[in-house]
Amino acid sequence: MKVALPRKIRITERKLGKERAMGLCWQGKIPHIEIDPNQTSQQRLDTVLHELTHVILPDADEETVIKIAQRMASVLWSDGWRRIYS
Repeated sequence: MKVALPRKIRITERKLGKERAMGLCWQGKIPHIEIDPNQTSQQRLDTVLHELTHVILPDADEETVIKIAQRMASVLWSDGWRRIYS
């Protein structure tokens, strides 16, 4: 399985209602992840990990990406990871 480990990954927020998605991943020299801001902190964690999994494992099927992201999000959330707004 090919693993991509880019040096930089850009994450931005954008309402994605028209796309009917919580997150989108754009591959490229600098991968770009777009996150819909209308999510709870727990949903956002799962979405960021989901899209990041697409960046790291570009050949993985969607079912695998979902399982990996949900498991990582569950472990991190149980460990107390939360988004802090400043």
